[in-house]
Amino acid sequence: NRAYDSTGSTLQIRGNVTFFEGGLTEGKADVRANISLPNTQDRLKLIVQRGLEAGTETAAERDIRTAVETTQAPAPAAAQDRNYYLGLKALVAEVFGVTLSAEGGAKFGQPVDPYVRLRAFRDFVFSQWAIRLSETPLWKRSEGSSAASEIGMLRPLNDEWQLRLTSKATWRSTTNYFDLAQ
Repeated sequence: NRAYDSTGSTLQIRGNVTFFEGGLTEGKADVRANISLPNTQDRLKLIVQRGLEAGTETAAERDIRTAVETTQAPAPAAAQDRNYYLGLKALVAEVFGVTLSAEGGAKFGQPVDPYVRLRAFRDFVFSQWAIRLSETPLWKRSEGSSAASEIGMLRPLNDEWQLRLTSKATWRSTTNYFDLAQ
């Protein structure tokens, strides 16, 4: 499960090392934190993340990004933001089964780049399928606005295996078109 959706505090540390002929190596690390603030009943969290859109990327998008970073091949979609951001996320409400949250923060370093992100999602259960619909509008001063619409379907196949199907459409004001992911 993504740290973005988890309850309680989480810390993820990821890293990879690439070995090249001639003894050269290259390493990269990624840190993500989702820390519940005391006395807030998990309604207020401190967020540290690298790349704002990574919080809503699908597993397929994450795999493509990791492969691109590892092989240094040209990116198939929009350039990825790899800056660190610090933010505060608040669970705003749960209305008619829809969970609403708001987040605001800024990019580490100079120049400061503030952002605001809203998120709405709803989970459904249909037979053996768990289905999540979500909408995530985002505004960054440096890039303008974007919105990610996603449907994810999960079905257990047995005790060890599951089938996950995810479709996502992300609209960006900078390109004025949709990036589609399946």
